[in-house]
Amino acid sequence: MILLIITLICIIIIILLIYYFSSKAKTNNTNSANPKATSTTSIIITTSTASTADVKNIMVEGWGSNDFSQINIPRNLVNVIAISAGNTHSLALEKDGTVIGWGNNNYGQINIPKDLKNVIAIDAGSNFSLALKNNGTVVGWGSNNYGQINIPKDLTKIIAISAGDGHSLAIKNDNTVIGWGDNNYGQINIPKDLTNVIAVSAGQNHSLALKNNGTVIGWGYNYDGQIDIPNGLTNVIAIGTSFNYSLALKADGTLVEWGKNLLNQDPVPYNLKDVIAIDVGTFHSLALKNDGTVVGWGSVKIPSNLSKVKAITAGGFFSLALKNIEK
Repeated sequence: MILLIITLICIIIIILLIYYFSSKAKTNNTNSANPKATSTTSIIITTSTASTADVKNIMVEGWGSNDFSQINIPRNLVNVIAISAGNTHSLALEKDGTVIGWGNNNYGQINIPKDLKNVIAIDAGSNFSLALKNNGTVVGWGSNNYGQINIPKDLTKIIAISAGDGHSLAIKNDNTVIGWGDNNYGQINIPKDLTNVIAVSAGQNHSLALKNNGTVIGWGYNYDGQIDIPNGLTNVIAIGTSFNYSLALKADGTLVEWGKNLLNQDPVPYNLKDVIAIDVGTFHSLALKNDGTVVGWGSVKIPSNLSKVKAITAGGFFSLALKNIEK
């Protein structure tokens, strides 16, 4: 009887913790993690982007929490080439350069600007959204409590973007980085000597950059060692961030993590290999393998029939995938 009571108390505590962090993530003054981090070496081909060769045979699938209809995939989606999951909202980029959003709209994060077109990359932050256009300019909408969608004046020649919790990052065509928005922990204080950057990832209060030599640089909040790059980390091809946690994909298909997993999120599965893409959500992480299957750890359960996946994105308590239509 005593054991049963202890078990029930533990379950209640876990539920209350999850509710607390979930509610905290949904407030306008949120300190929630960036559920979708840019982890790419290209301005178009990201961890959430599929090949444009045959987009008519590509579909979007979602699983996990649906409290804001964030996995209710719109029926009018056609020719999708990229997806991005925010805290409780979802974005899709179509081949014609237009963007579609669904899910939570409490802060206007899915109010796509009417004149937005010629988009080549998207990223969903906690409660805001960013889009990169083919002319190298950036457009933002949604929550702006930290100035995260106040795009710097005359910002042009951008080749990659990343939306965090309250700050945003972008890579210029000279492979330098610029940031704007929340800077309470120095997360947009770009290191002065940072050059040759090919990917960036904006987390909750920290930032990562991947250089063209396969090394990683971090700055911002470091209470849990989330910017303490492991000694000898090289040959990295993708990066991801969330809360006080960082993840890297190496060229050999293996993963390296550092920082703290919130609520004791499970570590990277033992002997996980053959990974070609990663993404980090609020309480879970995803890895796409070269056989088109997906592996997840933390608060996530991968659908048993999920296969032929081309791209992944991890949100607050949900995930999206681009996959080939079964024939």
